[in-house]
Amino acid sequence: MPERAIPRGYGQCTVTHFQDPSDSGILMGSVSGASRVSDPLLYVVAGAAVGALVGLTGVGGGSLMTPILVLAFGQSPSVAVGTDLLFASLTKIDRRYNSLITSRC
Repeated sequence: MPERAIPRGYGQCTVTHFQDPSDSGILMGSVSGASRVSDPLLYVVAGAAVGALVGLTGVGGGSLMTPILVLAFGQSPSVAVGTDLLFASLTKIDRRYNSLITSRC
């Protein structure tokens, strides 16, 4: 399949689609030229802002942070969603463990 340029943020990135070598019928893709923000302080500021909004509104943090990671920081959607799922699973395991420890009756 041909490459195509997709406008993204301040520049453009090129997306190349190709067939999965295992012949499962799944289309794979790679993104090149996407500008990514590498300053860790900006990630901390975005996380703090999302945390404040979650505290004020009660909206889930993943529904706010995932679009920020994709649109503002240039992360691929799969990385953004995977990061959200990993963080959510770790925090749920931690909350369950803490609730088992503190609820000794």
